Amino acid sequence: MGKVKHPSKGGGVQKRAKKLNPNASRSCDVAAKHTGSMKQPKRPEKASKESTTSGWSVESGECRPSNEGNSKSWTGPPLRSNASAKPQVVAFKRKALRVEDLYDSSDLESSDDNDWGTDEDLDEYDDFGDEMYDVDDFDDLPYAHVYSRKDFDDDDGDYGEYDDYDEFGDSDMNSSLESGSYSSEKSSSSESNYRKYINNGERYDSGDSSDEDYEVAEDDTNTVHIPYGAAVMHDLSDDNLAFDPQSKHGQIIELPNDANEREASVVQEATEVKQVEEKVIEQKEPDVAQDEEEEEEADNSSPPTVPINPTPTEYQFFNAVDLRMSLAVLKSPIYMYGHLSVQVLSGRVEMLGYQLDVAEKRTVYASGGYNAINLTPLPTPATFSKAALERIVGKLKPHFIESDIEALVKQFDPANSVLVLLRADLFSATDTVPLVCKVLPYYNLFPTALTLDNGSPFRTTEMLLEIALFQPAAKNVPLFQANPAWDAVQLKPDSRLIVVGGKGSGKSTLCQYLINRHIKQFGRILLIDLDIGQPLLFLPETVSVSLVEAPILGVGCFADVKPIWCQLFGSFNVVSSPLVYVQNVRSLVRFCAEHPDLKGIPWIINTMGYVVGFGEELTNAIVRLVQPTDLVQLTIPKLSKKQLPMNKAQNYANQLKPDLVNAFKFNILHEEVQLQSNPVEYRFYEFEVAFEASSESFYPPRRRTIAIMAQLVKILGDTAESFADVKPHVARMDDLQILITRDEHRPSKEMLLATLNATMVYLCESLPNGQYNCFGVGIVRSVDEKENVYLLHALSPEQLAKAKVLALCNTSLPSQVYLQHSPNIEGTLPYLQNIAPTTSTTQSA
Repeated sequence: MGKVKHPSKGGGVQKRAKKLNPNASRSCDVAAKHTGSMKQPKRPEKASKESTTSGWSVESGECRPSNEGNSKSWTGPPLRSNASAKPQVVAFKRKALRVEDLYDSSDLESSDDNDWGTDEDLDEYDDFGDEMYDVDDFDDLPYAHVYSRKDFDDDDGDYGEYDDYDEFGDSDMNSSLESGSYSSEKSSSSESNYRKYINNGERYDSGDSSDEDYEVAEDDTNTVHIPYGAAVMHDLSDDNLAFDPQSKHGQIIELPNDANEREASVVQEATEVKQVEEKVIEQKEPDVAQDEEEEEEADNSSPPTVPINPTPTEYQFFNAVDLRMSLAVLKSPIYMYGHLSVQVLSGRVEMLGYQLDVAEKRTVYASGGYNAINLTPLPTPATFSKAALERIVGKLKPHFIESDIEALVKQFDPANSVLVLLRADLFSATDTVPLVCKVLPYYNLFPTALTLDNGSPFRTTEMLLEIALFQPAAKNVPLFQANPAWDAVQLKPDSRLIVVGGKGSGKSTLCQYLINRHIKQFGRILLIDLDIGQPLLFLPETVSVSLVEAPILGVGCFADVKPIWCQLFGSFNVVSSPLVYVQNVRSLVRFCAEHPDLKGIPWIINTMGYVVGFGEELTNAIVRLVQPTDLVQLTIPKLSKKQLPMNKAQNYANQLKPDLVNAFKFNILHEEVQLQSNPVEYRFYEFEVAFEASSESFYPPRRRTIAIMAQLVKILGDTAESFADVKPHVARMDDLQILITRDEHRPSKEMLLATLNATMVYLCESLPNGQYNCFGVGIVRSVDEKENVYLLHALSPEQLAKAKVLALCNTSLPSQVYLQHSPNIEGTLPYLQNIAPTTSTTQSA
């Protein structure tokens, strides 16, 4: 039996006892049992098939978990797999004009002047991204020697890949031809049903067995041809148009030639009489006539439409005609939500503290519920080259309206404008951001055509790129607002900057801003994240250190920055075991200080928002451990407007200046602080929070769910569509150590299988000092009666070999994992038929 370790009250995580429910894991266990018999798609293997040192190996057969831990087996109807079933396709053949009937024979002959390109012409698009901008395009720039070819070919992707176009077209055509043959019986049935519909439900009978299709005579050009039996024709000799309202057929009235003459004379006489009457009415009742005219206009008016605000003159957008990209001329700052690529073509742009130079391209992942990212133009007229701009825009010209490109080049003013290329079609559906959006559809993380504002002045561009644009005066939207006082903070290679403040004061935002502002200067920034509730980059309930080498332009967990070292704490509440927390912080700081590859890299330390009561002692202890060179304290003004219920304004009682920290009297953490008895000396900064809390911002539970999902979706790899499609790794329970930190109840041997089954676990390595190095999270798909543990994970083979500890912490497996079923399964899943997804109006996790 596997070893079960639970932290004791003295040195572990102290949590309230909670009774374990043996049926808690029924749903996923039963679902896994039925999905385990499906044919699993091929996916990239994360570990070798041979057994590793930890006992993990790839499951060789089908995964058939048991109902271990359940009160009884599922006896309902079996789930049906339709993986191999071919859909029945019914097609109806109808007559249609051939291409030869629409064009002359001369039009169909091949010509060098036609608009249809050959394969060679299509190949030009394959190199579109590679040849978009050459180094030679920027030769006229004064600083052209600074850039190299690798500056233009980053990892964000090329401009376009058209190789899939031919494959897409062929597959559609082949699927249509292979789905079934078109029979004459289906064709005749379709025509029969059509005639039955025309004749009001009665089958049409021509009365003539030799009924044939009517052939149009060549000289018969003025005749209207009506299908036989589809209408009734009347030839009237006068203008008395008598329609039969009881008729069940359409009626066509043909007037004689002299009808127009009689109608013209009658209209002329009526017009003369009407003109005399109108003069009298205008003299006696002008107001009545005016009211009638307005009333008539109102009756003929079209239905009201959604008003679209005019586009401000500070912004111009030129949208492509064949690709999802747009050229933006910016004269003022603008904010946005969306997942897209941003490339500067002229001037510079500042985004969340990071400056994009000309020809530089970066990926933005600004999600709703977080701060909208700014695009602040920084014109550079001194370095502007019109020749370079014309060459760059000339390569884009085939994808835009020619007159738009000509107007752009003619009207562009480098003294007050910058030119930016926005593009939204460079991402794969298997990237982290699209996968998280697929699993969390009700979170509305990124704009779509259904969620965008139809009255926006940028509606056309927003629909094309699926982004949301806001002006600086936008209301009810959390906009990133940099405090000008932040510029006083300057990092050095040996800097250790720590940011402290209450909940919702913007500590993570400031850390992100400082990273982006200094990343070009140093190339690498060391982020030490001590926030166990809302970490910036990695998993909650952990403390980690990450080496950041690129700007973070959006939600941190979407940046896909892997920590170089992470230690598990196992709780959201630091008070449950403050000694363990401080010991983990000490180990993390020692790792960064002693690692030879981390020398000469500035540190930025993010902390928790625990500022009252014991939180002040804890913060002072962390400051003593870190020995910072700079400390930034964020304070929420007392006269601030109402705060959100879960983000009440709280500040430290005192300014955490060096003298106060050195003189602080420790109580619970006295022995831990004595291990670092050196006094602190640092530069102190205090900034007031300038922004107000927004009701559109996500609450902490929802943000934790997003951070967890950003790690779990990596399990899917490049081919799996659901977690049930991933082939698990298996290991014996005796080879593993089970760590439970979420409560003090120690399960029995019989209860352990049910406790571990269908849960999310932290995959850890046990360290000699009693702490745990965390590699990530995984899903225990099931545990069978032979005590085999089936694990879904995204670890490398080296990490999996060390992951001998499965930790069950306070973070549960998100319910969206249960609801994300495999497309190969149909029917009602046991125990899940009454579960409804979370709506977008609530912010529950």
